[in-house]
Amino acid sequence: MTPDTKLFPDGVLPDFFYAGPGVAGIGNEGDAAVDPSNYVFDENDPSKDYLIQRVPKDGTDWFHEIFKPAWSQNHTLTISGGSEKVSYLFSINYLDEQGTLIETYLKRYAARINTEYHLTKNIRLGENAYAFHKENPSFSNQDQDNAIFMALAMPPFIPVYNIAGHYGGTWEGPELGDRWNPVAMLQNTQNDRRNAWDIIGNIYAEIDFLKHFTIRTSIGGTIDNQYYYSFTPNRYQDKEFHNSINMYNENSLYNNSRIWTNTLTYGGLFGKHNLKVLGGSEAIKNQGRSVGGSSSNFFSTDPYYLVLGNGTSAVTNYSTAYSDQLYSLFGRLD
Repeated sequence: MTPDTKLFPDGVLPDFFYAGPGVAGIGNEGDAAVDPSNYVFDENDPSKDYLIQRVPKDGTDWFHEIFKPAWSQNHTLTISGGSEKVSYLFSINYLDEQGTLIETYLKRYAARINTEYHLTKNIRLGENAYAFHKENPSFSNQDQDNAIFMALAMPPFIPVYNIAGHYGGTWEGPELGDRWNPVAMLQNTQNDRRNAWDIIGNIYAEIDFLKHFTIRTSIGGTIDNQYYYSFTPNRYQDKEFHNSINMYNENSLYNNSRIWTNTLTYGGLFGKHNLKVLGGSEAIKNQGRSVGGSSSNFFSTDPYYLVLGNGTSAVTNYSTAYSDQLYSLFGRLD
């Protein structure tokens, strides 16, 4: 039984919640306060809003509003072969994995090539290379104010959408708390993007000499480029952020690492004893840069209008750089 409160007089659910400039309340069919002609939504000036939402008498199942069945596809084509002198492998892969959490996904395009050449009985050359591009929206479920938490905390008597098809929420009525509409949170990220391009690989040479010795040198590393942007619109449906202004973030970064490894190995069998000694050196260098910024109060929310220069307030920018190096000597006895 519903308790007798200001929201539910006589323990009965009202038909509507509403809120406007200086007013907020409940109403039933035919009440002047919830007449659809009163409805006002102004994306650029939320102080003018007069929003009305119908109370879902059966309750809103927020968990199933944000989790839906999803499909994925993964395709790989591989070609491999070889002879006594050469071996090779080439593969390409396409992954499209839609998240069961709405508006989440991962798309990845990848290619791999591995080869090894036996120039003579004692000399080998080879390489391994892997490159990929991946794309997904900028989304995190690692903080307290994420959509999954909000789905658990949002009252079921608040609808997903109001009478005009805009988002329902805690602003549109009296004493509805300060939680956020999780469907709105996720759908507002549908134009956000996080893109990454990576190349990982190495080339190597090995030489056997004097029967028991092998010398090997390997040069490899990674190249990582990322670019991402996100837009947070005015959250008119939320009690806490009804009067917030929209904001756009755009960032890019570049990283690379280089590794040069050299080893000398001795291996021998002496009767029942097997001895293996390895010694080597390794030099590593990492460096990278990043740049980005944000701005707020955009006149339009069209994705093609959203660039940092079109924001009219709270314009910020940053850039960072780093570099580090490591040189090591190592050995092992088996």
